[in-house]
This record gives sequence, C-alpha cells and structure tokens, in this order.
Amino acid sequence: MDSNEEYVSIWEIYGLQSDPFTISPILVKGGLISQKSFMGREDEIKRLEKIFRSTGGSRTIVCGMQGVGKTTLVNMARLKAIENNFFSPFQEIKVDVDWEVNDFIVNSIAAIYSSLIKMKQQTKEITELIEKLKPIFETYEQRDSNYSVSTPVGGVGFGNTTTINQAKLNSTWLTETFQTIINSIKKLGFREIILHYNNLDTFDEEEEKMKKLFNRIRDIIQIPNVHFIFVGSPTTSSIISSIPRVINTFTDTPITLEPLSLINVKKIIKTRIEHLAIEDMRYFDPTAEEAIELLYSLHNGNIRAILNSLSTAIREVTEEKPVILTKDMASNILYKIAKKRFADKITTTMQSVLMEMLKQKESTNKILAVKLKKQPQNISKYLGVLKENQCIILIRADGREKFYAIAEWIKWLLLDPQKGYQAQIIQF
Repeated sequence: MDSNEEYVSIWEIYGLQSDPFTISPILVKGGLISQKSFMGREDEIKRLEKIFRSTGGSRTIVCGMQGVGKTTLVNMARLKAIENNFFSPFQEIKVDVDWEVNDFIVNSIAAIYSSLIKMKQQTKEITELIEKLKPIFETYEQRDSNYSVSTPVGGVGFGNTTTINQAKLNSTWLTETFQTIINSIKKLGFREIILHYNNLDTFDEEEEKMKKLFNRIRDIIQIPNVHFIFVGSPTTSSIISSIPRVINTFTDTPITLEPLSLINVKKIIKTRIEHLAIEDMRYFDPTAEEAIELLYSLHNGNIRAILNSLSTAIREVTEEKPVILTKDMASNILYKIAKKRFADKITTTMQSVLMEMLKQKESTNKILAVKLKKQPQNISKYLGVLKENQCIILIRADGREKFYAIAEWIKWLLLDPQKGYQAQIIQF
C-alpha cells in the first residue's frame, strides 16, 4: 500500500471532514463542530439570558460533573448575547490554581485585548483602545497556555497615567485600569461585557487557595456592567458558597447541569455527522443506535464520555472501509482497551480496589477500607497511585473527606462480554 494511502484520514473513509465525536466544546467563534448541534439546554440558556438582560452586571456559577457540557452551554449563551451587542472575549479565560489577584485581573484584560485585536471591524476608537492596552503587557510577565508576555518596561500610559512601570502593577492600579477599560468598551457602543472563567475545578483539592482568591477579587467582580461567569464542578460551587462575604454578592443560585436525555444525545451525534459530511461525497454514519444506547447507560448520560468512547472504538475498528459500530463491537473493543491500557498495568490489590469502586458511584478512603478490610493508610496509598494512573478522579470534598469516582474509561471494564455487560451496567 502506498504510504500516502496509509495516512488517509480515518474520518474521510466515512465521508466526513473530521472526528464528529470530538470532546472539544462548541466555540463562540470558529471550530468545526456546528453550533446547530447544541440542544437540550433551553431552561439553562433562558436563565443566563435573563441574567445578562438584568443590566448592571452579575456573578454566576455554572457547575456540573465533568463532561456534561458546561463550557458549551456558556459559550452558546455568550454567542447569543454577542449577537445582541454584548462584548465577550472569543475564548473563555482558563483559571490557574496558582493565580493571585493580579493574575486574575491581567488575564481578564488580556482576554479583552486579544479579542479587540481579532475584531473584524477595527474602528478608530477600537484601535486607540488597543494602543492604550499594550503597555500593560509590556510590563507584566504572564505565562500560561494562552499568553506569554515578557517585553521591556515602558510605553504609553493608560487613562490619566503617562508611564507604566512595575511599581504601578499593583492590585489597586490594575483594578482601576480594569474599570477604565470596561467604561471604554461601553463607550464603543456595546451594551455590557461578559467574562467567562473556566477550569475552576482545578481548585477542588486546593480549597484554601480558592477561598483566598475569591476573597481578594470580591470587589473586582462587582465592577458594574460586567457579567462574571465561573464554571466548575459541584465542589467548586460548594467552596465558593462557603464564603459568606463572596456568595452574598452572587446574582442567583448556581446553575447546575444534569446529563442530557438519550434523545438529545442521539440528535446531537446525528447533527454533528451531517454537518461534517464532505461536500459532494456520500457519507456513512459509523454508529448504530444500539451502541449509543449502551454507552449512554454505561456513562450515565455523560456526553463527553459517550463521544470519547465512540471515537475510541471507531478508530480502533476502522481499517480500509467504513464500519457500523454495533453494541457488541463497542463492548468487545472498549473492554479490551481498558484492560490493556489500565487494568493490566496495576497490581492485583489495586485492581481489587478499582473493581470495588466500579460498584459504587462514589467512594472514600473510609468506605473502601471497611469494604476491603484494609488499613485506611494503605487505601490512601492505592488511591494516590490510581489517581496518578488516571483511573480515578476527585469528584467532591466534604471537609477533609474526599470522594472519588472511577474515570469514565475505566467503566469500559464493565463491558466484559464474558460476564455480560447488561447486568453489570444495571447493577452499577
């Protein structure tokens, strides 16, 4: 076989432009996944819309388990607001667990700055605002996945200042500058500003760091005309809610996302496949409905896990022609992958811990120690290794007690065809 033929896209074999099961969220701007494939969140979208339309600014928490579609929900709500003359950065702001208050402000300004540069219509007023923002990044070094700035000190001042130096980059000056930028954006003709902060679940094991950060940004997030949306897990929500002086400033109770219905999951997958069909080419849907139904039950409706399972199984089974993934095929393939990549790489004792956790929705050190009749300190050690090997995840914390669940791909071990996957999933 010609080397070029060997590297034909797997999805092109199905007449598709790319992987329709990608777990990337739908973006505000760009991206291959059609915004038309968003469905099933009418109530949550309506809540966010009403919050945005309550002028003056707001603070909102959007929470849910990993993979239920929190980022996509907020992006779709922001897109509708942008279409109604709100300003919102194209990309969500990814929060880091080591952020201090200055990092919060500068990354917020950086998101605004980046989107202003990318705006199609560059009016004189927008260009002037961009020029005023440059000095902040000439004097501030910030390294993360989105921004990396390290340039000489100096430049034109912002607002009433004439020079910016390191001494001026304190929280008070940055807060005043942030406020001035918001006012400048309002003067450009936008109704209000929406800022979307993602990845707050990175703080779930660093409760004190989150409390410290939110206590320090409390006044900043009350700046008028800005809608601050914080996205994280149920634990994230409970930590923020445990800070009285902070949670009392929030506009509404947290928006908690539950899994989508099976009907909506099927519609989303179908819409994605239709949208990614290569023009003037016959396309094939690689999924049988029974396979989607199996994975929906296995993953309790978690759409990210369902999409990941479908993508993994189809890549594994596809050779030179399209294949329709049946329930039995999905079961066999995914079980073998989980066994090879995870179960076979840990000790027998750790396998017993993992199998005990598969029987429960959540587990703690104490529960597992009783069930397996082992010392808590040993269980703690096993949990640490299992977490390092991406077999389990922290889902919430209650004081010092941590609750863990198995990673979604470990659930593939329940698909053991020798034991009968149907009975195991129902039991789970």
